[in-house]
Amino acid sequence: MRLTKQENAGYVLAENTDADAAVQKLGKLEDMYDRLLAEYEKTEAQLQTLKEKDKTKSVTYHQQFANKLKLKELIGRFEIALG
Repeated sequence: MRLTKQENAGYVLAENTDADAAVQKLGKLEDMYDRLLAEYEKTEAQLQTLKEKDKTKSVTYHQQFANKLKLKELIGRFEIALG
């Protein structure tokens, strides 16, 4: 359920929307973005460790690499939305 609506060049609260509810939803989105960034950094560190151990051909390395790409895509979508 949307709590905002787009008007002209910006957003305003939708009718019958509590400002506190909108702030709570925004906070949850910001938390999700922060968790994605943290998971991305953790995944990069794991990939670096595997590289140092010459495990770049392992299944684990390939899984972590795929996870990194997925996280990068999600972070990119957030960054587009955030402007």
